Amino acid sequence: MTIENQCLNNCWGKLFKSDIIKNNKIRFDSQMKIGEDAKFVLEYLQESSSLKICNLPLQAYIINEEGAMRKAGLEALGDEIKTYEARINTLRNLQVEISDELMQVLNLTYYNKVIGYLIQDSHKFGVVKNYKNICRYIENKKIKEILYKLPNKSLSFKQKLLLLFIKNRWYLLLAVMLKIFI
Repeated sequence: MTIENQCLNNCWGKLFKSDIIKNNKIRFDSQMKIGEDAKFVLEYLQESSSLKICNLPLQAYIINEEGAMRKAGLEALGDEIKTYEARINTLRNLQVEISDELMQVLNLTYYNKVIGYLIQDSHKFGVVKNYKNICRYIENKKIKEILYKLPNKSLSFKQKLLLLFIKNRWYLLLAVMLKIFI
């Protein structure tokens, strides 16, 4: 559920037992701007012995146009890596077999976040700033490792094209394409 549907990523709409949080010293990572709630939930789940789901619409969620998710760009990729690693650690700690198929789903989810941030930045900044941001953030070793593991067969044409630009380090062409076409 947490990998494929990402329905456990946030804290809203959930009730937590405070003794599990206190006894296991589970805290939000105050250094993270994005994904800190998903990391918290994943750490909590590792210590919890049960999970119950209620499918009733008991809460209304209001999208905040000024919130972190709307303002995030490529600079959020470091936080996304922490969340990515927390998902893998949770699966390992819960002794869930991490199959190649599951890793592909996880990597594709991360790739889609990278592309989402690229697109958000392309709307906020000019080509030169986008190019500098792409060079700065996409060259991260962990990001490249995740992106290079993606199987082409699971990608759409647009995803393949963008990944081709990333893998070949055609960052200026990527910045121009994002600004003009997307």
